[in-house]
Amino acid sequence: MASDILFLLTGFCLVILIGFISESIFNKTHIPDILILFLIGILIGPILKWISPDSFIGFAPIFVTLALTLILFSGGINIKLDDFLKGATKGSILSSVYFLSSVTIVTLVMIFFKYPIELGILLGAILGGTSSAVVIPVLKLLKINAKTSIILTLESALTDVYCIVGAITVLQIIKTSTLHVTNIILGLLGTFAISIIIGALSAVVWSYAKRKIPAIEKAYMVTLAVIVLIYIIGEAVHGNGAITILSFAIVLGNIKKVFSFLGKDSEYNLTPSEKNFFSEISFFLKVFFFVYLGIMINFSELYLLIIGFIIAVLVALVRPFVVKLTIKNLKDLTMREKYIMSLMSPKGLAAAALVQIILTSPELNKYSHASDLAQITLSVIFFSILINSVLVMITEKKYPASINENKQ
Repeated sequence: MASDILFLLTGFCLVILIGFISESIFNKTHIPDILILFLIGILIGPILKWISPDSFIGFAPIFVTLALTLILFSGGINIKLDDFLKGATKGSILSSVYFLSSVTIVTLVMIFFKYPIELGILLGAILGGTSSAVVIPVLKLLKINAKTSIILTLESALTDVYCIVGAITVLQIIKTSTLHVTNIILGLLGTFAISIIIGALSAVVWSYAKRKIPAIEKAYMVTLAVIVLIYIIGEAVHGNGAITILSFAIVLGNIKKVFSFLGKDSEYNLTPSEKNFFSEISFFLKVFFFVYLGIMINFSELYLLIIGFIIAVLVALVRPFVVKLTIKNLKDLTMREKYIMSLMSPKGLAAAALVQIILTSPELNKYSHASDLAQITLSVIFFSILINSVLVMITEKKYPASINENKQ
């Protein structure tokens, strides 16, 4: 028993050290840290079989929620409100067109492989977005300008919502065999409105509480508890936890401007040490999340891996066309920024969590191959991150951040 505990503690410490080293490796070799972490998970899971995916069944949902919450919060608190307002429209258009394009591609691939069209659309909804858990950490390492970063961050958060609403809608259609477009649109608008209002109000209330109660000024763990609670509240009132947290983080990171707009004074603002604390927590969760995804991959089902590879390649190929179609004034971007926007098609946390939830729905019991969706999803996540990592390396070598190239 003692030896097992020591083994787990050793592995725990080694993963943290490797996660730290992998970020340094990126700065020198341009190999993204998330790819290294994913490959470590594959090594200790399906290859060496040191850890079984069954070991994570009990706490995986909690872990996934924490990872998404803290990564979104860490990314959101560094967004300037002025930059956010400038990038909101472009991020919304990009996310909508890319989501619909991805759903179409996934559905066609699944039909080609003889799956029912309903499962194809369902999988398309699950895989229709980009992953906040991948995009935000990669953008931090790439050091791109604020405007481009905000568009991509907002896109990843919005597509998380589209994936959730889309998948639930498809399940409802499968159950009732009816489609209510008006209800879908109203449901989306309601989800966004509820999430944004709760997130913004929570930020104002929390900043006021911290100003009035000095004892919790440096109680970072209390703030952590509040962040998770706000995510839960957002989900509980039929909003979206991801958008709620992003709204909370953006308002909290710009709280002085918000109070000034309201005609009030605010002495409170996030301190550098507070931002560093949450950055470290999100780093910790990011490390274990991507190792966890690697452990979950099953290489014995080659057929499903091939389907996942095809989907990952096709959604990556369509991405540059979607960016060119939706992002106007591309002339204002450098070639480096254009490439980065065009390669950001990785899947990740939301898809992995959503497929696990969806497969427990009784509506899918009538489909004999519904269980295939889980491994196809993990396969797409793996190959999309692999493709994204290779393209990031190529872009960083061709257009290093230190080079102030001419805009084209």
